[in-house]
Amino acid sequence: MPLGEKGVGRFAAHKLGDAIQLVTRAMDAAEVVVTIDWELFVKEPFLADAEVSVVTRPPQCFVGESTGTRIVISKLREEKWTRGEVRRLTRQIASISSPFTKRSTEFEAILAVPDHPDWITGIPDTRTILGRAPWHFRFAVAQGQCVFYADIG
Repeated sequence: MPLGEKGVGRFAAHKLGDAIQLVTRAMDAAEVVVTIDWELFVKEPFLADAEVSVVTRPPQCFVGESTGTRIVISKLREEKWTRGEVRRLTRQIASISSPFTKRSTEFEAILAVPDHPDWITGIPDTRTILGRAPWHFRFAVAQGQCVFYADIG
């Protein structure tokens, strides 16, 4: 079950690779680039001595009115990946995207595999899976009561 807000995902990203670059931009703001190289980080005897680069720059990744967050994981800990491992990772990454939001600030997680783009084709996204569901449930909460509706078919 996808959960969040505990920081576990941040540690999971570091498990995949030794170098992390996070680029993020809010509306009408500059980009912020955070770079962590775990190989350098763990060499320091004290956490206070470890260097994490944080740079603010004019937009290069999210230009114009675009906003978002991009995470690049490099120096991968596994040099050889199988098609199955990539597909499993794709499903796990997709599971953090909410299928229920209809807002313009919708979060979308994307995994790119430049050397093998065919490895991730055909994996249904969360919306596709929901569309195939044999049952749909709706809830309404009003005046201290929860009303449950089931649509079958």
